[in-house]
Amino acid sequence: MRIAFLQKYPFPYFGVMALSASLPPEVEREVFIGDLERDAAASAAAFRPDVLALPVMSLEYAWMLEQARRVKALHPSVTVVAGYIHATACPEMVAEEGIDAVCVGEGDRSFPRFLAALRAGGQPEPLPGFWVKRRGEIVRGGEPEPILDLDSLPEEDRDLYYRKYPSLRDERLKHFMASRGCPFDCAFCCHQVYSRLYRGKGRYVRRKSPERVIAEIAGVKKRYGLSSLCFLDDVFIMDVGWLKRFTDLYRREIGLPYFCAITPPNFTPEIARLLKESGCHTVNFGVETASERKRFEVLNKRVTNEEMLAAARLIKEQGMKLQTTVMFGLPFETVDEAFENIRFNLRLGADFLASNVLLPFPKTAIEESARKAGILDPDYLRSPAYRGIHLNSVFRFPGIETIERVQKISHLAMRFPALLPLFRRLVRVRSKRLFFLIY
Repeated sequence: MRIAFLQKYPFPYFGVMALSASLPPEVEREVFIGDLERDAAASAAAFRPDVLALPVMSLEYAWMLEQARRVKALHPSVTVVAGYIHATACPEMVAEEGIDAVCVGEGDRSFPRFLAALRAGGQPEPLPGFWVKRRGEIVRGGEPEPILDLDSLPEEDRDLYYRKYPSLRDERLKHFMASRGCPFDCAFCCHQVYSRLYRGKGRYVRRKSPERVIAEIAGVKKRYGLSSLCFLDDVFIMDVGWLKRFTDLYRREIGLPYFCAITPPNFTPEIARLLKESGCHTVNFGVETASERKRFEVLNKRVTNEEMLAAARLIKEQGMKLQTTVMFGLPFETVDEAFENIRFNLRLGADFLASNVLLPFPKTAIEESARKAGILDPDYLRSPAYRGIHLNSVFRFPGIETIERVQKISHLAMRFPALLPLFRRLVRVRSKRLFFLIY
């Protein structure tokens, strides 16, 4: 059996690496990356796969549907399976032309079972975690179960990417994940979908043991080489006991600088000290908006400005860098509030500001409230604006075009705060080309 994974963006997807690792060795598999191939659909079809697996993020939904239809046209016998974040939020996408099945939730167990049923011949019965299209009708399997013991899973298959794309293999900064899940319920985040899906089925936040994490890093360091790490966990540290064991092992066996994300309410002087001692050089947390009221009421992110300022002080006291993230263009945000985002991050002393334009994810509270307010096009997923968080908003309310321009100059305003009055005048200029050049 042959499996082709097809994605758009040029970096290893952890979900794809986990699924590849879960497959038996006799299954041939290859990944095709749209941004790194001349024609990813044609290349995937030429591989003659039995199954085309699509890890669908909402921002690439329209692109993925186009690729699925093209591969189907070139290789009609292929079974197309969509999975990942968007498919979990919207399993009804199985009704789309070119899609045969949808994998809902974590597929480490269910995807290999689906493939085994396919290999046995004929249309498989709908398994837990799968929606399938059968003779034009949608048949839904049972609810999926989360993987509770992450140490029981095989190590992610990085070789799937590294043997095909040497540029990814040779990057000196490599990414890791020590956990799955997030304890919070922010209105804008896809974790709302996953936490609802797994409610009542055990812990949603699960963590690999420190020993397992260190073994993975040591293996990657030996096989492929690396000089620094980035942990992509939504919240890297919640458990001080885990961090103490990790710190001891990491210093002795790895000893490389790394980046991670924290949440301010749980950030203590002890955690800051342990991060520094273990080799952390930059800490990230999400500000999202300087408006504490909107952070609570619109985003359901219950972190105060004072908690953020306190966390920033602890980070700086330990000599680490601070990166913050901000979303411009919250529903009915004003231009003054957009500029306050910049001023608050200056107060925090952020060394790096990762800013984006808020784009809603399906089935989240922010999407629902925007629909009810009448500021979101019902067909926004197919909008040209819905292709990247650094482009344009899909919301429509007074001042949003100006706020998009504030986002484009935010990094310059952080570097040159004395020029804020000039930037206030500059964003009145209605030139998309100018602001993309600035950005």
